Amino acid sequence: MSDTTELENRIEAALDRIAFRVDKIKTTTDAPVVAEAGPDQSDRIAELTAALDEERQANAQLKARIETLKSQAAASAVPAIDVDALEQAHAAKLAKMDGQIQKLRGVNDQLRANNAKMRDAIKDGIAEPHLINKSMLTELEALRATRGADKAELDAIIDELKPLIEEGA
Repeated sequence: MSDTTELENRIEAALDRIAFRVDKIKTTTDAPVVAEAGPDQSDRIAELTAALDEERQANAQLKARIETLKSQAAASAVPAIDVDALEQAHAAKLAKMDGQIQKLRGVNDQLRANNAKMRDAIKDGIAEPHLINKSMLTELEALRATRGADKAELDAIIDELKPLIEEGA
């Protein structure tokens, strides 16, 4: 809609400039000077006047078209969207995803610590089965946390796509 308004303003400005020039030529040119200047000058004035009239008709047609488009847009107005509800839904999704990511980071930190302890124990030649068990449990928890973060991300994507799919159907 702003493109048509901008075009309309530009056309009106051009028509105003043309009208100003034609009026200036008409007021500065009196009959004896036109007669002395010859038929070229009066032909040019006639051409400019005809061009101005054509532009005015085109402008009137464009204004009518703009009014038609505005009335059509008003008739097919999209229902108002509750922006606050959308923002709250997005905030809830982001909070859920953030929680999953924080859990994943914590589990990964624990996994790194367990692996470091296992490396130290192996380096010292000590085989400690409880470290191996603890590391495996932490790794399983990391996999679950990764799955939860992926699920939260996919849920957010699905929620974004649902309106588009329903609109298409």
